[in-house]
Amino acid sequence: MNTREFNKELKELSNKKGILDPVKIKSASPKVKKALVEKIVRSRHAIVIDLITDDIKGWLSSMGYLYQKQGKVFNFLCTCENMKEVAQ
Repeated sequence: MNTREFNKELKELSNKKGILDPVKIKSASPKVKKALVEKIVRSRHAIVIDLITDDIKGWLSSMGYLYQKQGKVFNFLCTCENMKEVAQ
C-alpha cells in the first residue's frame, strides 16, 4: 500500500471531522485493516487497537508493539519508542 492508498482508506474510515470512526473501522474488511497496520508499522507509529485483527497480533508483538496506551479518543498499541507521541 502506498501513501496515496493509505490516505484514501483512512479518509473512508473517518467521519466528517476527519477523526477515525469506530463504527466504520469495525465494518472495514480484514484485508484493509491488515494493509493499514502494515503501513503504520513500516513508519513505526502507534496503532489504533481497533485496526488490529487476530491474525496479526503475534506479528505485532514480534515487531515490538508490546505496550497499550490510552489516547484522548482511542486506545493504541505502541512500541517503547512511540509511547510519548500518544500521550500528547
